[in-house]
Formats: sequence, structure tokens, C-alpha cells
Amino acid sequence: MGTFSIPEVSLYRIKFLDDQHQELIDLVESLNVFVDTENCFEVEKIFGKLRDLLIRHFSDEEALMKETEFPDVAQHSVHHQELLVETERILTIILGRGSLTNHDIDECVNKVLRHMFLSDGPFNTHLHSIGYVEKSGSRQKSDENLHQLTG
Repeated sequence: MGTFSIPEVSLYRIKFLDDQHQELIDLVESLNVFVDTENCFEVEKIFGKLRDLLIRHFSDEEALMKETEFPDVAQHSVHHQELLVETERILTIILGRGSLTNHDIDECVNKVLRHMFLSDGPFNTHLHSIGYVEKSGSRQKSDENLHQLTG
């Protein structure tokens, strides 16, 4: 899919986190083919993938926040939980209605993008201000974080 690319200024310049952000956007965009259909099974599968990726991404991001001593980890974690609740709320509405609308997709895109551009902004600034450079093995660390979360 990939019709929307994250603006350069909003990138962490940490490959696995930037890749996760793009994958989140691509997942939401993939819902477009199901607008005005009653294929809730596929929509629910995509929302499941979205939820799983959000959980993984939030785990990775919060681990990096702690590692770099970002002062607002707790508040950012609250934003993460709110976004998870919102995506579940949107899915519940879709399933209750029995179809997906353009409004539903717009709401999902809005929630994900607002989080990336507004909530993630201070952390991105923090990383740049401390001169953080991605370490080799970050993908391995990501897998370890997920195992601890789901373990």
C-alpha cells in the first residue's frame, strides 16, 4: 500500500520504530478496500494486526524511553493505552454496524497520525537533543521487549 509516507521531520531515524510507524499507517490504509462492504471478518483481522503492532510498537518505544531517560514516560504510556482503547472502540462500532465506512478509516488514520505527530513529538525531540544513535541489534531488543510484554 504505502500511499502515505511519514514526513522526514517526524522520523525518529531509528529504523525499526520508523518502519513500525509506516506499517501502522499502511495497515489502516489497507482498510480502504472494505469500505461499504459487509466483510467484517477481514476488517476484524486487520484490526487484530493493528492492535498487535500497536502493542509491539508501544513496548519498543517505552523501552527506548526508559533507556534514554525520557522524563515523560508515564504520561506517554497513558497516551498509548488511550490509543489502544480508541482502536477497540472503533472496531466495536464497525462490528455493531456490520460495515466499515470512510468515516471509520478517517477516524483511525486521525488517531494514529495525531499520536505519531503530536504525542511522539516530544520524545523525538528528546532523542535528537541527546544525540541518540540507533544501536545495532535494535531489532533483537524489540523481540525481547515483546516477549517480556506477552511472556
